[in-house]
Amino acid sequence: MPARPVVDVLSWIAPSVAGDARFRTWWDAVGRRGASPRTAELFHRLVIQADVRDVLHRVTTPVLVLSRLECASYDPGHGRYLAEHLPEASLAEHADPDGPWFLGDVHRILEQFESFTSRHCTATLC
Repeated sequence: MPARPVVDVLSWIAPSVAGDARFRTWWDAVGRRGASPRTAELFHRLVIQADVRDVLHRVTTPVLVLSRLECASYDPGHGRYLAEHLPEASLAEHADPDGPWFLGDVHRILEQFESFTSRHCTATLC
């Protein structure tokens, strides 16, 4: 059995399920299937180093920016920045400590998404 990492990432990004052994087993298995350690490292580095601020003004479609305010792995300032710099952005902030969209207050996230799409989607856009 592999040793636990020094930093428990699951406790950091999804505290509501960190103590659930079945979820942790699933999470670890999905993580191992997602990419090799080298590929995951390269992808992580790419995400951290990417900077698209200078082209945000070119996004002309409506965008829903969802931000979870109490999640340790996200800075709420990032969502606010995007909402301020994307021409057609709507910002929805939620007090939720879980990062993955499928955890925590999922119903509220889906309500926001449904409300946004009903306002902005047409037969040709969505």
